[in-house]
Amino acid sequence: MVSYAYFNDQDILSSQSRRDALRLLEAKCPGGYLVTREGEIPRINRVVDQVWKGQISSDGQVSREKQWAIQFTCKSSNGAN
Repeated sequence: MVSYAYFNDQDILSSQSRRDALRLLEAKCPGGYLVTREGEIPRINRVVDQVWKGQISSDGQVSREKQWAIQFTCKSSNGAN
């Protein structure tokens, strides 16, 4: 699985971060890959976990950053999945 950050829904398919993630997939799977699942990764709610500071910026504002993940499998080199 690879994941990347995005801020707006319009960025999911067109962001530089997605292009970087797809390049990682291509490097990991030179024979091709199959996306098995794709979607937003849920964030931990600050109220639920006060210890985790990842979704709050240094100025105390809630971060607008979201995470998108692509789950994949590499195709075998003989053409079969």
